[in-house]
Amino acid sequence: MGVGIDKAITIYTPLPWGERFRYMNEATGNYVYEQWLPASTEFKRTGMFLTDLRSHLQKKGWLDKTYAGINENAMEQTLSAIKVIKEHSKNWKITYARGLAP
Repeated sequence: MGVGIDKAITIYTPLPWGERFRYMNEATGNYVYEQWLPASTEFKRTGMFLTDLRSHLQKKGWLDKTYAGINENAMEQTLSAIKVIKEHSKNWKITYARGLAP
């Protein structure tokens, strides 16, 4: 806030390029790469991440000015991601970039 980021914060992206996610396997300590489509059960489990993120933003006082940003993706994928985010909490604000039609 001290450097002028006081109107809006956009966090990218709950829907990464290629639906590719990286996480650390706590049992092995190795990073794992997986591809999860927005309509998949695995993608819907990202709600845990959203819970932690929301808590962090609330503690900092930033939640009211934060938007979940979704990059250019096919409309079906974008709508699926929005559905998962809104099912987590109707209070999330979402912004997205519209891709060009093929």
